[in-house]
Amino acid sequence: MSSSEPPRSDPESNVTSLVDRLPPAQRVKLLARIALAPHVSDRVELAQLGEYAMRIEDVDVDAALTELAASTSDLEVVRETRMACRAVRALRSFLRNDPDGARAEWAEIIAEDPERAAPAHFFRSLFWMVRGDLDAALADVNRAVVLSPQDPHAYARRGEIYHHLGSDAEATANFLRAAQIDPDNLVALSGMGVCLQLSGEWLEAIRWYTRAIRLAPGHAQLHFGRALCLEGENRLDEAVTDLDAAIALDPGDPASFHARGRCRVGSDRSLAIADFTRSIELDAGTSAVWTARGRAYLGEGALDEAERDAERALELDPTDTGARFTRAIVHHRRGDSARAAR
Repeated sequence: MSSSEPPRSDPESNVTSLVDRLPPAQRVKLLARIALAPHVSDRVELAQLGEYAMRIEDVDVDAALTELAASTSDLEVVRETRMACRAVRALRSFLRNDPDGARAEWAEIIAEDPERAAPAHFFRSLFWMVRGDLDAALADVNRAVVLSPQDPHAYARRGEIYHHLGSDAEATANFLRAAQIDPDNLVALSGMGVCLQLSGEWLEAIRWYTRAIRLAPGHAQLHFGRALCLEGENRLDEAVTDLDAAIALDPGDPASFHARGRCRVGSDRSLAIADFTRSIELDAGTSAVWTARGRAYLGEGALDEAERDAERALELDPTDTGARFTRAIVHHRRGDSARAAR
């Protein structure tokens, strides 16, 4: 290209150029968001993709492949490493908004050497997960397990997929298998925490979350998950400590503010109201937080504010019985027994 020609302005070129100029923390978040677009940016999937992006950005995959291509060694480890690097390169293509290129490379790897294609199946399963095709994701990760039966990451991925499919017994079995192979597998530890939390086994869930947090204290979702279990055990001060940590790590998560408000409402309603308000500022579309703030206002005797929040909650969810009860109490306190009864 001559100096008189304008720079290329195609979308992929712009994205890559911007990505390369960003600081690492911002770069991985952008890469992950690009990969998920135009799909819903689930916070957990976004965090996981961000981690993969961070690892890929720390490794010069192209240089590694060049060196491997120049190697005359026919050792099994060289062949496996080459396949793994190509699979990672395809994932990078996906993260840089080239899903078609990623799929083409994974398919080429699998066709070329099906018995060494576990990394391609593994990474393609993540692609299918974030694209919402759980059946395809499960088929790929099942093949990865067959090809690499001692890989804890494959079992942990299969646990995630089963969890998304609503099969938590299978999810738990796979997370446990991953943790047996690698006691420090973060996905397995956090996955066990989630499954036990959902089944109401809060003490066991706390134990698994605590193991995960020791490995990765900078993960907001781990602190958040443990906080919900501590809340379930009525250990509210400990829950608030975890939620403080979650909010410090991810101040844009409305769920953490909502949960902290719930834990504070019995000890300091003004702080709880402030938390509920911040949650609403971040995401005003959840009826539960409007109901929670309405109840807190009711406790403060602020009837107009309580009624307003109850009304908004019922607009969002007409079946919200908590909001309807709050509104009934407001009518009762104003002396309107007929409306309260209705």
